Amino acid sequence: MPLIKIILSKEVLLFKKVISFLLIKENNFEIIFEDSIGNEIISFLNQIKSIVDIILIYLEMQLLNGIEATKIIHKVSQTQR
Repeated sequence: MPLIKIILSKEVLLFKKVISFLLIKENNFEIIFEDSIGNEIISFLNQIKSIVDIILIYLEMQLLNGIEATKIIHKVSQTQR
């Protein structure tokens, strides 16, 4: 079974650690990147040029909120196809 590539973006470290812990226990999930402010995801996606299966993003981040980050991520993913 292929690995499901996941990005986590959340300001609260404890929440991120719990989610990471739960996902790592599963053999078919791989967390490829973690972010706490939102805009780091965009830089990472521009660098890797590969497909990410799931992005868990918090909506109320300080620097770049999850809604705006999702709009940018959508545009980036459209240009990579």
